[in-house]
Amino acid sequence: MMAAYVRERGPGPNQENQRIQGAVFDQLFEFVPENAVAAMILRDQDEVPIIAVCDDRQLYLLEVFPEQDSMQQPETECRMIHVKPGTATVLVRTRYSGSRGAIAARSTTWRFEFSGGPTLTIDTRLDPDGEVEASEVLARALATALGWRMDLPAQGGSP
Repeated sequence: MMAAYVRERGPGPNQENQRIQGAVFDQLFEFVPENAVAAMILRDQDEVPIIAVCDDRQLYLLEVFPEQDSMQQPETECRMIHVKPGTATVLVRTRYSGSRGAIAARSTTWRFEFSGGPTLTIDTRLDPDGEVEASEVLARALATALGWRMDLPAQGGSP
């Protein structure tokens, strides 16, 4: 799933973006489990895009540092945080926008405040008739790893 995410959601076709995409793919391929759940989110303090990846009880945060020399592949940094109940506060703010069947369409902001660590905000939209966004799957996986129990799984046309 990881490689497919980077290929599908990566930057556009120009050379600089290809180098960034290559660096992200290389780092994720080597250091992050293949079947982990990933989404691109914005870092809270400065809105720099990062890749957040959740695998069981590990949260990986990957950041790219663009090079001054545009011929070089940029440097990447991957930070791993052990996720377990009691290590973060989870806030879920939701706006429902209509109901079609058992599940209502909604926009949700998931906020994860880690003790002594980062605060992550993940914005998601759920359309019961559409595909479930990668960011929704990531937010639910992270909330579950932190001990949040949900009766209903994320639902949509196809996971």
